[in-house]
Amino acid sequence: MTTAIYSDFRGQGHAATGHWNDPSDAIFKKTSPTEERELEEQALLQHLQEYLSFCKEQNPTQRRMLLDTEKRLEVLFERLKSGSMSTYLLAQLEVMVKAIEGSDFAKAQSVHVELMTTEFDSEGKWLVGLKRLLDLYQKSKPTSE
Repeated sequence: MTTAIYSDFRGQGHAATGHWNDPSDAIFKKTSPTEERELEEQALLQHLQEYLSFCKEQNPTQRRMLLDTEKRLEVLFERLKSGSMSTYLLAQLEVMVKAIEGSDFAKAQSVHVELMTTEFDSEGKWLVGLKRLLDLYQKSKPTSE
């Protein structure tokens, strides 16, 4: 019976240069999720503000409803600016905005319904404003696009 002689690599600089089985530094590199989220939040904010501006231009007769909608959405806008939105809400808002951009209003409505059922207690005020904005934008948007 032969016993294998195992080498101790600690003293030969082996660990300093890395081992074939060591994970790369890219795995342990810390990415800054706040930088990504800020861009995402700013893009969402910009899209929502554009929708609101468009609705104001197209529906001057519904001034009172638009003012109330804008007031309700200010809560959402402030949360987006401050970066205090949860990842779940950001993801859902992103899905909704992409659906609106693609004129898939049924998908946008279903995302809104899901948010209303899960987040109404804490986010109800701006969710009502978002629903109004979605409805007004859907009615105002030209169908030829």
